[in-house]
Amino acid sequence: MCQDDNKRQFITRITSHRQLTRDIWELRCDLPSGMLSASPGQFVMIEVSPSLQPFLRRPFSIAYRQPAPSGKGEEFAVIYRVVGEGTRRLKSLSPGDEVNIIGPLGRGFTWPRRDDRRPVLIGGGLGVPPLLFLAQRMVASGVVPQFFAGFTRADQAVGLDMLSELGVVPVVATDDGSLGRRGLVTELLPDPPPGDLCVYSCGPLPMLQAVASWCRTGRIPCEVSLENRMACGVGACLGCAWPAAVPESHDRDSRRYVLICKDGPVFAAEEVFAFDR
Repeated sequence: MCQDDNKRQFITRITSHRQLTRDIWELRCDLPSGMLSASPGQFVMIEVSPSLQPFLRRPFSIAYRQPAPSGKGEEFAVIYRVVGEGTRRLKSLSPGDEVNIIGPLGRGFTWPRRDDRRPVLIGGGLGVPPLLFLAQRMVASGVVPQFFAGFTRADQAVGLDMLSELGVVPVVATDDGSLGRRGLVTELLPDPPPGDLCVYSCGPLPMLQAVASWCRTGRIPCEVSLENRMACGVGACLGCAWPAAVPESHDRDSRRYVLICKDGPVFAAEEVFAFDR
């Protein structure tokens, strides 16, 4: 159990479980009343099996929230790739099954902002789903963000249907050119970067570093969502420690660490990426 009243353990029911691509699935569950505070960028820890194998829960970002089809309450979704024993166990679950979750956990994205900067969302691969929830919140507040999405190839693209429902038209890139433009999503960013933006990004580490560097050249506020292996999700095991940003001129031996599960997973880019001044 978590000590914070907003972070609790719940038993919830699966409402939908569908395959999106060859190895990517979307799981929807009833949203417990104790999770109504869940905000974009936060995550849940799901017990994928009631047995001791696998023993550890698995972390999943909340992809979106929506009214339940029954008209009573809400449901939330996670989008995941089947990569190991834990997600294989999760894939075997069916609508009507119950799952044990802990959440919402972590620090989410900063929205709304206190300025009038134009929001830009940049996602890569399974870094796109966590940004859907943020786009959903922005549109609900009357702001339509610009969205850049990058994928390996067309058959790995996820989340585009929801963006369409929100009225968000993404600029898409794929490595092989099978959908949108050919190349990296970061190659689509304007150069020089407009100075009136604020950027939110989630995806592979090299992409996040490139986005952070691009933002730095334009002095643009940038928040990034990091991921790392974690066992507890509440800052107890220290398994998701990440080196905090230290300028190149500083002694690396004095570096401090942040915990992705507790201090993040969302950080201001300058908190976790250091660049030469």
